[in-house]
Amino acid sequence: FRIMPSLKFQMGSGKTTPYMKAGAVIGFGSKLIMESSGSSSSQFGGNSSNTMKMEFTGRTSLGFSGALGLQFELSEKLHFFTEVHMITHSWAPKRSIITESTADGVDQLPSMDTDEKETEFLDKYTESDDPNAPDKELKYFMPLSSIGLQLGLVFTL
Repeated sequence: FRIMPSLKFQMGSGKTTPYMKAGAVIGFGSKLIMESSGSSSSQFGGNSSNTMKMEFTGRTSLGFSGALGLQFELSEKLHFFTEVHMITHSWAPKRSIITESTADGVDQLPSMDTDEKETEFLDKYTESDDPNAPDKELKYFMPLSSIGLQLGLVFTL
């Protein structure tokens, strides 16, 4: 989940009111599951298929949010709004683990060493050849940004 505290700046008042919102994006409990599958065939008539499921977990993520919009007065207590909003947000996983891996329907996990199944993402590291320890890679960021259009109603009590 994520929390998005923001400030709303409204320009004037009247039947149609333009506004702008700006704020931060703070993501917690981040987890991403990536699934992939593929198949291939050879010129000699053989076919193969592979599937893999990988789970990325880790760090809190930070970003920014913003919006430009218009609010229209429908009545004293009811307003319609429309806005274009943008979130710039990226996330760096701390760890990944392959939770499923098959080749032609045969489970590949039992034959994989720990360093083939698990990866730790670090700011810096030294190489290790220990097959019983997770692989180490440099930390990288996954983009989670978006842009969209939002429409809605505001009812004032």
